[in-house]
Amino acid sequence: MSDNVSHDEFQDHRELNHALGIFTTDPLIGSGLPVWLPNGSIVRDELEQLARDIARADGCHGVHSPCSPSASCSSAPATGRSSPTTCSP
Repeated sequence: MSDNVSHDEFQDHRELNHALGIFTTDPLIGSGLPVWLPNGSIVRDELEQLARDIARADGCHGVHSPCSPSASCSSAPATGRSSPTTCSP
């Protein structure tokens, strides 16, 4: 956070999101599904890169699989480890 924004100004993630422009939602896309704004996309990209780096350091390799509306993309792989890949429609 910038120096002119105090920690006490943010009561929850919604206020932080509004102040920093991380994501928005649209009922046409789906309730609760984030639409990443430019600032949020930067944060998401950095977190994804961190996850890939940690997974590679642990000996994991990324995989990509198709994602369809009838398939769940949020299930964990059989190894129990989270996947460093993302699933986009």
